[in-house]
Amino acid sequence: MNSFKGKAAIVSGAALGMGNLISRRLAQAGARVLLTDIDEDKITQTAREIQAQGGVAVAMPVDVRRYEGVERAAARARKEFGAIDFLLNFSGGSPSRVFGRTEPFAQRDPALLEWGIDVNLRGPLFFGRAVFPHMIDNKGGVIVNIGSVDGVTGCGAVEYSAAKRGMEGLTKSLAIVGAPHGIRAVCVIPGPVL
Repeated sequence: MNSFKGKAAIVSGAALGMGNLISRRLAQAGARVLLTDIDEDKITQTAREIQAQGGVAVAMPVDVRRYEGVERAAARARKEFGAIDFLLNFSGGSPSRVFGRTEPFAQRDPALLEWGIDVNLRGPLFFGRAVFPHMIDNKGGVIVNIGSVDGVTGCGAVEYSAAKRGMEGLTKSLAIVGAPHGIRAVCVIPGPVL
């Protein structure tokens, strides 16, 4: 991971799970990391822990469903770090798991459907749009989107599967429009994660 030394990264969904772990690992590898999440307390605690270990981390609360906040995060990363080399979109999750709701799809609250699409697909789309001008100025960058095996196989969390399948199209499209500017986009599709 020596190639991350001195690089600047934004991680969405940095409060928990994979997003939290990658934020710590990037900082250990010498990257400067802007941790974003709607859970301000958890990202602030993580940033302090990274700083205590000698890493560079800044916490910023962001609701990925609101473009204005996402755009402010991109601008802050550019101001704090001078560039945005990496964007890692970890925000997401199945609304039934996140909110502890067990009703079947036919009775699922439409607000949960909306949340599932907004956080899992709209958020990465917004973040991609927000960092693109900065990466173009920097003559390159890497966008990493996190899909899910459920986007390939389908599952009972219909909105989650649909959004994660959409992540593949989003990633391929970002790679196409980014290629002339040296911007790469990749989609990682994990299976079950603790």
